[in-house]
Amino acid sequence: MGCLCRPPPIVDRPVTKEVSFETQDHPAPELLAALARNETSGGEDALRLHLGLCRRCMAIYAGFVEQDLDTSLHAQMPPQTWVELGLAVPQTRSWQSRRTARGRWLAAAIPAMAAAIVVALFLSKESTHQDTIPPSLKAALRSELRADSQGSLLYADDFAPEPRGTRGTPDPGAASSSLDQLLELHRSHPSNPDVAAWLISGYLATNQIRNADPFLREALARYPDDARFLNLSAILAYKRNSLGEAEADLRKAAALERNAAVLVNLAVVRRQEGDEGEAQALFKEVITRFPDSPLQPYVRELASQP
Repeated sequence: MGCLCRPPPIVDRPVTKEVSFETQDHPAPELLAALARNETSGGEDALRLHLGLCRRCMAIYAGFVEQDLDTSLHAQMPPQTWVELGLAVPQTRSWQSRRTARGRWLAAAIPAMAAAIVVALFLSKESTHQDTIPPSLKAALRSELRADSQGSLLYADDFAPEPRGTRGTPDPGAASSSLDQLLELHRSHPSNPDVAAWLISGYLATNQIRNADPFLREALARYPDDARFLNLSAILAYKRNSLGEAEADLRKAAALERNAAVLVNLAVVRRQEGDEGEAQALFKEVITRFPDSPLQPYVRELASQP
């Protein structure tokens, strides 16, 4: 495969004569990779013209574009299978057949590349959400969430209840400072569900019910399919001693995501409502379905209580 280091000029010459389809005139994969990353030092027009007329180079170029969309990958070359796929595309010889084939190829390639872009943007957004909250803020509130779960409802699967005083009493000043920082993050990232979840959890864990309520209502409206906020709504209802509302929220959450924390919370509520049979069934489901959950010791203790 030759190199198109000095692409031919495209001015004042018929388009059909700009790029021939002999093997030696296909650009090297390195040039297609550079074009996909916007790192070419010239000749972009000739390269794009060639891509519009050559199906096998378009196949290789599409592979580079799809790979470059994933921010976690920065390889210089695509997987060999992509290159082999592009080279395996048979070349047509007549102008009419080339034009027809080009139309079919672009019709198939454009939706696939568009789908790859959408997926990459979604993954990029998810990664951005996860990286928005500094670990120090999470660490400062983690003990508050675990301590508040003791004798109450659970915030998440990885927050096993921890009695206050087990590792020292949580510092109220640190929690308050963390909540102030989370509030600022929420103002600058109003569409970030992770920030909203941590802010609401922090308010609930420190019994700031009035502060938690408006943010929770907003989150439930904005993210109706996120089980985290239904679970937080159940915690708020439980703190207000509204067991019926807590049960309703937890059943909705379990329908969306049947995780260990939601099932344990539902069991606790059903036990307090007098249905020990369902409570034990839920405890048993958590024990058998989530054997590696950090909640296992806590759940077994609850299940053993009369």
